[in-house]
Amino acid sequence: MKSNIRILPEIIGFISGVIFGNLYVYIVGCLAAIAVPRQFFLWFGRHYVAALSVDELFTVAIPLFLISAVWTTSTVFIFRAHYRRIAMWCLCGYSLTWVIVMLAYESPIFNIAVYTQQPWIILTMIAAPCGIVASGYFLSKLSHYLWST
Repeated sequence: MKSNIRILPEIIGFISGVIFGNLYVYIVGCLAAIAVPRQFFLWFGRHYVAALSVDELFTVAIPLFLISAVWTTSTVFIFRAHYRRIAMWCLCGYSLTWVIVMLAYESPIFNIAVYTQQPWIILTMIAAPCGIVASGYFLSKLSHYLWST
């Protein structure tokens, strides 16, 4: 019976990652629908790539980073142990969901030409995984201060 309980943090972490992956699709859709004023692009002039990169950074990437870090932190707080392991399984569940969604929608995301034409897409792609990894790393470093009584 004890061996079944030992795998529970990994299962919960993986399921949490899958749920977050589905939530990620919804959040990106909502954040991408934020209208940017025309004056923002006029301020950048002909530097459209820089304008779109800054727009993507502040309207999508930073919010996704913060949401993924909070999501992973709340998942880890269920067990108060195994920080890196739970965060890794959360990342695995998220990654699996992300790949399935990209394949289901026949996204051109796996085409390298997309990154050369639209380099700001990389910000959206790496924001959530970086938030998950950062949360697991910092929680493992702060575990002594968080749970010491």
